[in-house]
Amino acid sequence: MQEGTSKEERFTDEDLADHSPFPTLQHALEAIDPHVGFNVEIKWTMQLKDGTYELYHPFDLNLYVDLILETVLKYAGQRKIVFSCFNPDICS
Repeated sequence: MQEGTSKEERFTDEDLADHSPFPTLQHALEAIDPHVGFNVEIKWTMQLKDGTYELYHPFDLNLYVDLILETVLKYAGQRKIVFSCFNPDICS
């Protein structure tokens, strides 16, 4: 049998989360002791002085932030949460 031609799956969908390099925000909020606070730093590209952006972002900024807020409101419970970001459009 040639390499890469096996019909056997290497990972099932349940295994994918276990092999991901970073947990999702939801998983972290569910798995970590609720007495531990979180600093949720929101990353987004910055606009440069010439009006261009550092990186191309195919996502809508408001939808991106709304999804983060929805996850925190749904799974944080009474946990203390601090939001931080270097992008002034997200902070306002």
